[in-house]
Amino acid sequence: MLEQAITIAVNAHQGQKDKNGMPYILHPLRIMFQGKNLDEKIVGVLHDTLEDTNITAEYLRSNGFPEHIIEAIIIVSRLETETYEEFILKTKQNTLAKQIKIYDLTDNLDVKRLTFVSTTDAERMNKYLKALQVLQTD
Repeated sequence: MLEQAITIAVNAHQGQKDKNGMPYILHPLRIMFQGKNLDEKIVGVLHDTLEDTNITAEYLRSNGFPEHIIEAIIIVSRLETETYEEFILKTKQNTLAKQIKIYDLTDNLDVKRLTFVSTTDAERMNKYLKALQVLQTD
């Protein structure tokens, strides 16, 4: 199932670039590699597919992914109708989704990937640090 998840993610993110012009798929792969178990690895590599590609939860269901995996991916996909704060609080309620979001934020906070840190980057990182603090606090 992990190989299938990787294939779906690679195909779904094909042609997408990150802020530095690198293939976007490297980000989900880094999240996958942080995973401590199979569920975390699968959700990690697929965590941006619902939000940033044409992949749907129904597509994942039809490809045999378990409901708890799909649920975690749905939860880490921010809805247009929710604020960032609501999104983080929602994510905190699901153990698997929360762990993936922690990995995601940690990766997003890695300034070594940026050639230059702009004011906008610094503001975004401050937002991510606050979110990380919320997720890591009981």
